[in-house]
Amino acid sequence: QETDFFEFDDEDEQRSSRENNKFRLAAIGTMLAAVIIAILLSLFGVRSMNEASANEGYEGHTWVISGDYVDLTRDLQTKSNVAIYQGALPADQRLVGADYRSDLQDVQQVKSVGETVKFRGSQTGDVREDFPEKVDALLVEKDN
Repeated sequence: QETDFFEFDDEDEQRSSRENNKFRLAAIGTMLAAVIIAILLSLFGVRSMNEASANEGYEGHTWVISGDYVDLTRDLQTKSNVAIYQGALPADQRLVGADYRSDLQDVQQVKSVGETVKFRGSQTGDVREDFPEKVDALLVEKDN
């Protein structure tokens, strides 16, 4: 009786070893990529939480105003210009009687819901084409 045994030669062993190394390297690369992504997501999550906590206390005291370009005015801090926009205040009864400060004119008192007001943009530029035609601005209620 003769029994056949499979015999591995050195070449088969080296090929097998090389293929295993490829899989090991691929697994290590995938693990490293996953760790890096996890670290980045954690950092962004912590940063978002910090930004959210910085806005604490403004809930229910902020509104968005959409405005259209009206004119240019000199910037108060640089030698360039900022745009003046005009838009309607939000339809919130809590704004009636509140003081509105636009940094364009004296403080004015809000007389009615949806009143039209002017406000400064935050982007600087030199000519009309440097500014968007329509913007959204954040209106914040402050104690002082």
